[in-house]
Amino acid sequence: MHLTEETSTADLAALSTPERASKERRRELERLASLCTDRGTNVTVALDEDRALARPDEEGHDEAYEILIPTEKYEQYGTDLPQGLWDRSLQVAFLFHELGHVYYSDFDRFGECLETVGGRWRDLFRMVYNTVEDAVVETQVANEFNVTGDFVVLNEVLAERADRRHRQYVELFDLETVDADPVQSYTVFEALAVGLLDRGFVDSGRFEAIVDPANERRVVHNGRRAALVDLVPAMDDYVTEMLSEPSGTRRVDRAREFFETARAAFESLPPLQSTRLQTAPVRPADARARQRWGVEPADELPDRRAASEHVTGDRRGERATQPRTGRGTEAGAPDDHRPPGTLEDETVRRVARQRTRAQASRGTARRSPLEREARRLLGIVDDTTDLEKVVVVDPVEEGDTERWTAAVDRSRKLQQDLATQLRRERRPRDTGGHRTGRLDGRRLVAATRGTQRVFTRRESGTMKDYSCLVVLDRSGSMDGDPIRTAETATAQLAHALFEVGVDVSVLSVWEGHPCLEVPFGARPADHVDRLMTERANWGTPLSTAVAVSRQRIDRGDGSYPFVVVVTDGEPDDPTRYRSELEKCTFPVFGVYIGAEPGAHTEFFDQIIYADTDSLERTLQRLVRTLLSTEA
Repeated sequence: MHLTEETSTADLAALSTPERASKERRRELERLASLCTDRGTNVTVALDEDRALARPDEEGHDEAYEILIPTEKYEQYGTDLPQGLWDRSLQVAFLFHELGHVYYSDFDRFGECLETVGGRWRDLFRMVYNTVEDAVVETQVANEFNVTGDFVVLNEVLAERADRRHRQYVELFDLETVDADPVQSYTVFEALAVGLLDRGFVDSGRFEAIVDPANERRVVHNGRRAALVDLVPAMDDYVTEMLSEPSGTRRVDRAREFFETARAAFESLPPLQSTRLQTAPVRPADARARQRWGVEPADELPDRRAASEHVTGDRRGERATQPRTGRGTEAGAPDDHRPPGTLEDETVRRVARQRTRAQASRGTARRSPLEREARRLLGIVDDTTDLEKVVVVDPVEEGDTERWTAAVDRSRKLQQDLATQLRRERRPRDTGGHRTGRLDGRRLVAATRGTQRVFTRRESGTMKDYSCLVVLDRSGSMDGDPIRTAETATAQLAHALFEVGVDVSVLSVWEGHPCLEVPFGARPADHVDRLMTERANWGTPLSTAVAVSRQRIDRGDGSYPFVVVVTDGEPDDPTRYRSELEKCTFPVFGVYIGAEPGAHTEFFDQIIYADTDSLERTLQRLVRTLLSTEA
């Protein structure tokens, strides 16, 4: 995120949203699940790279389930939410989808039916059940909770992802095109899956294009369109009955009936038509044989008439113009729990705006350290400074946790030295030169001369409130071993200072801009995916970084601040740098990576020189003076 004068409060609020793979997100989702389940059902949440599913508790407890939520990144289509809010919206949708299966799907009965299906046809049975059961549980849950918008967005994203991957497949293998557009071909199996999905929660429009003889860009493989069209009436009846059937057990039995109909059609087709050829499944494959799976009636589903209107009316282009919400009905219609269907584009945008405003209106108590620090830095980017932007760097998919752990392990001596300094500083001591107290024998001669200040007094040590801003140079000259050494030095220093109670922040210089990596008030360990990244590019505008550091600390957190600059070279503008340094009312220390001892001393109050082999020793020399130098 770039902090400029145009940065909105909603964008800042998004920084308080936990990352999609963080422990905070897992706890948030688990709390949400506990609020939406009864006391007799215990649900735990785990994060997985790409799977979404619900399964019984591994320890065998009754009515205990584990839900896996994916952490992979999904691209946005048609919305422009801050990434954190977007990720949260999809993960909440996945959570409620799986909760729907926990309560309303009969996977015991599904397992019994699956055992009677021959191996060749198992994928077909699993697909025809799971695809429509997904629509059932989403419709039921959307009528119970205010998650219709989340489900709509999730379905549209999954459909768009499937379509994009299909086009990429055609382009990769240089298959048929029409007017330079890829021709997307579907086996009857693939087209049937799309048709069942489009009769469910959201109609993507793909199936109608597939069966349209005039459409040249979506076709049935080897011209088997007629076999697919013959299945359409059975598909309509099947989805209609499933969407209006409260009993999870009867829905499995109905899926088995439709499967037999579909299998009869496939038996007359080449075997290739009963497999996937150009497409890959992107939806969660929830349907699995389970035991001890409780099932409750889905009593918020639409009745048969409303379900039929939803399934066939959408296909005939008779979609209601008003968005259909979880509980809403059209004027004059009975309260029949209509399927939510596809929301209008403006409704999706309104959901996004509401979600963003809700985040932006939160009180400061719920702001994360990252958001609070971004707000403070934004106050520096204004008309009174030459600074155009400060960047809050995006985390990488996975920081180098092994290097972080190794750096933390090797920083223990550093931490001990800092703790020793603080103890000495805070230790009570005797001070002389007082008019009252304990007589100081060394001052008796002065007493005979009439001096009254000959007493000592026991005084407590000082409890200084320290804060440290580490500036990490990520210029192009640091690429390779230097940046790894610099990151290790920063990690060791930040961790050791934090552990002894010093508030620490890390501001890097990357791609020509000051970049926030670790905010004040945060645990450095929570930002490994921003810090341990080996990013290095562009020049060395240390003068800008020192200017930002000065303005940030002057408004700052600790009564006794200091700055440590980790770099390998001379500032890009030495004259401006010296000018900014002279304005600092706090000490600025330098940790030079790979420079010759004695170089660049004029740029810092104190400087040390480090390389990979001597890093710990040089940092220990530095900390001996860090806390003894007062601003």
